[in-house]
Amino acid sequence: MINYPYANLFNRDICKKEWIISVDGVGALTNAELDSDSIELQESLCSDSDLVYGKCESSILKFIVHEVAPELIGKKLTVSMVLDNHASDPFSVGTYYVVSDEPTLDHDVRKITAYDALGIVLNIDYSDWYKALSLPMTLKQFRDAFFNHVGITQESTTLIMDNLQVERTI
Repeated sequence: MINYPYANLFNRDICKKEWIISVDGVGALTNAELDSDSIELQESLCSDSDLVYGKCESSILKFIVHEVAPELIGKKLTVSMVLDNHASDPFSVGTYYVVSDEPTLDHDVRKITAYDALGIVLNIDYSDWYKALSLPMTLKQFRDAFFNHVGITQESTTLIMDNLQVERTI
């Protein structure tokens, strides 16, 4: 369930939806720069035909901008949506990192591809980080160290296996 006061508007056949894509260090993309009909958001825990234990996939945001927009590669995007002119309370879609900013054949528009933080995390080599850990430690300490290393803020919580000891066995 979405904790958003206007969540029921998503189910309406007719609802004005305005995307707001803020770019760190640049500002927000204007409606003149953004092709809002091209916005595609893919979210899936596991896109395989069978659920794979431990597999988790990054969310992907794709959209088209007109050539007048600034270069976005490597930029952090904060994406939200205003439903039926409720601009004072936009729906937060998420934060994404641009990995691809490619011109199309006609060079008037560019195709943007961005991943959520998990997409960045999946492409990092962790061998040096792991070797530098002072093991043994609890699973919670390991998780905290990992999220600190990749720069992701996690919600404070206690999980059932947090006291499990993590050791080097090989």
